[in-house]
Amino acid sequence: MNGPARALGHTGLEEDQALRFGREGVLRIEALFTAAEVAVLERVLPEIAAPGRAEVVLDEGGMVRMSHGAHLYNETFSRLSRHPRLVEPARALLAGEVYVYQTRLNVKPPLDERAARGYPWHQDFSTWHFRDGLPERASSRASSSSTRSPPATHR
Repeated sequence: MNGPARALGHTGLEEDQALRFGREGVLRIEALFTAAEVAVLERVLPEIAAPGRAEVVLDEGGMVRMSHGAHLYNETFSRLSRHPRLVEPARALLAGEVYVYQTRLNVKPPLDERAARGYPWHQDFSTWHFRDGLPERASSRASSSSTRSPPATHR
């Protein structure tokens, strides 16, 4: 990274955040979007996670596990993928233009069921690099956690 504390003015990032990104390669920004903005995203989840969609992957039990590419078929997520609060910090931290490599919604069970289902958080760079051709580990990730159960998404 070329001077991690440069050109942060309009990004909303603080110098210590850029330095942390430079050291750790990851930066967590809490509450980047308001509860009302997150609610807008949550309202379109049934469309994005509809079991009959070609972009939706089901687990062995027929429950929705993930949905790929929502930014390509859902206007709300398309706008999210271009939102300045995501794009501007990424441009500053990566010192250049950025693009959407993929969007993926992982539907996880409530915390008390996760251990039983065996689907912990993990980093997929090696898969993206070797199978899909992602050139380097310079990527950003946006995630939102909810304490609510995912919508009923059975086939």
